[in-house]
Amino acid sequence: MFTGLIETTSVVQSITGSSERTLSIHNPWNSGVVVGDSIAVDGVCLTATTVTTETLSFFVSAVTGARTAAKFYRTGAVVNLERALKVGDRLHGHFVQGHVDTLARVSSVQTLSQGREVTIEIPTEFSSHLIPRASVTVQGISLTMAAADSHSFSVTLIPETLKQTTLGTILRSGALLNIEFDILGKYILSTPSDRKMMSLMEKL
Repeated sequence: MFTGLIETTSVVQSITGSSERTLSIHNPWNSGVVVGDSIAVDGVCLTATTVTTETLSFFVSAVTGARTAAKFYRTGAVVNLERALKVGDRLHGHFVQGHVDTLARVSSVQTLSQGREVTIEIPTEFSSHLIPRASVTVQGISLTMAAADSHSFSVTLIPETLKQTTLGTILRSGALLNIEFDILGKYILSTPSDRKMMSLMEKL
């Protein structure tokens, strides 16, 4: 379980294999990670399989590689990192599983006075998750949908987010990003009676 608050970024040192791959990145924590720890890499929960003071390595399954931005990784790519939430820690973001629901395409990026407004198009099968002011995870980052319609949502990025995460450099029209919808919303929408209640609440 994670919070969607990025601790740091790191650089891909190598990615090897075909359908099943091994991802190695620079270890930014030195001794703060051990084999078996869960790390969210761009919002994807991966298990550390090899740990040295210089390198963290992860096994990337064929399914994970196919469904997430991991399939685009190349040596030198920069990724967002977050270690798993500790019991008793403050929950500053929202509950994030690290289970990416879909890749989604950036349709527009608008520069504001200091931040940016980004609109992201979502596959139609996830349209029920598009609720204004709902939490959403983009590349591992906890954000709030500022606006939403049947096929897209918008988020506003503050300067600190642009500075401390990869979104400051990778955002462009057409970019594909990892998206995880709010787990609480997914549970509500999985129950037919609750879907009806959600629909009524949206109309109020």
